[in-house]
Amino acid sequence: MLLTVHPATLRDEDLIRHVAGGDRDAFLALYDRFAPRMLGLILTVVRDRAAADDVLQKVMLEVWQRHAARFQPVLGAVDSWMLRLAKSRAIDHRRCSGRPRAVSLDELTPERVMESISDDLLDLEREALASAINTLPDDERLVVVLAYFQGLTREEIAEHTSVPVGTIKTRIRRAMGRLREHLSPAEVGS
Repeated sequence: MLLTVHPATLRDEDLIRHVAGGDRDAFLALYDRFAPRMLGLILTVVRDRAAADDVLQKVMLEVWQRHAARFQPVLGAVDSWMLRLAKSRAIDHRRCSGRPRAVSLDELTPERVMESISDDLLDLEREALASAINTLPDDERLVVVLAYFQGLTREEIAEHTSVPVGTIKTRIRRAMGRLREHLSPAEVGS
């Protein structure tokens, strides 16, 4: 099915449906729309630009070849689905390539938190995010860094910290709420 309108004007759900139908223009529009956010997320996990580019390319190839047809709108939005796919593949890549040992709470100095945040973020965004993370209680700061900047799953964090998975989930949820309160859209460039 060929597009009669410019793909960039389509809603996400319509765009992914056209991609599933083999429309190259729709795929290019999908790539342009989501690749920057996906790359940023992948970078936070793999922390290497070349590896992140490779993971992004593999994810987009998967979307083109088979995953677009599997998208189900009732299960969530296209952007959430694509970001979950990107994060999953980034974590897989990191596991296969070996990851540095997880940091401990004693090592989570403000400087260390700043270093863990992707260099591709603008300096103001990095500073605002690092500052917000450093305001979190120690237990919440640790799970945020392990989950979002080292790519560990909740189960891996639980194993690393000897804390039950349910408690890890609660800490992450509480920390994300505090970060949302601390960071206004103006501070993070949104």
